[in-house]
Amino acid sequence: MSSPTFTLIDENPQKTIDEVLIEQQSHSERLLDKPMEKGFSFKFDYVATIGKTGHEGNGHDEFNRPDDVIITRDRYLIVADKENERLQVFIEDYSLIWKYFTTIKTPQVKPYCLELKESESGEETLWVLGDHSNQQVLKFSNISQFISDINNGKETKPEQVDKKTSGSFVNFQFSITTDKFKGWSIRSEPYEHELEVYGADFEMVFKYAKDKGSGPGNDQLYVPCGSCIDYKHGHFLIW
Repeated sequence: MSSPTFTLIDENPQKTIDEVLIEQQSHSERLLDKPMEKGFSFKFDYVATIGKTGHEGNGHDEFNRPDDVIITRDRYLIVADKENERLQVFIEDYSLIWKYFTTIKTPQVKPYCLELKESESGEETLWVLGDHSNQQVLKFSNISQFISDINNGKETKPEQVDKKTSGSFVNFQFSITTDKFKGWSIRSEPYEHELEVYGADFEMVFKYAKDKGSGPGNDQLYVPCGSCIDYKHGHFLIW
């Protein structure tokens, strides 16, 4: 599988993510070679609701400020149930509807943002970032096995990684996107109008920001709150 490109449109993809990131690391003046086309849209069809609608709580299928969700390769859907200081795990039943499966407690850590990274052996590690009030990172190695152990009543705990440095990875994070080819994590930093790129262990690699907060020009960022990689078409999307 080849590395995807970093352009925002379908036509004539020009550069791979690696090439673009290397360019930026060398202080290149431009991230994208073509202006973004206006007027494109996405359409999503409603399928189902997870949890009890219109109801805040701490029971099964109830949430209090669910701030992120992620799906593992083994089809576990994990919800960051922030104010309840826990992760709720769901699985698909025969009718393809998500059903409650188990709960992973994260005492004194309010899970705010989730990220999965896959090792060369195929095992997925789940990184759970706490919100700015505690600035903690939890690492769940082999998350599928961890979920199975929890569901079977086995006592097990994640690794806790302290990241309290000022301006660190967990300071008001809004979105994290993984480049699965390099293992880099790309974080949106809305208050600094920039993207931050981190390595495999969340060490800072470099930042991308051009004319910070200056406006709507091509490849300029203003309060970027999220991003994702469309591997099928080779797009990197920022919103």
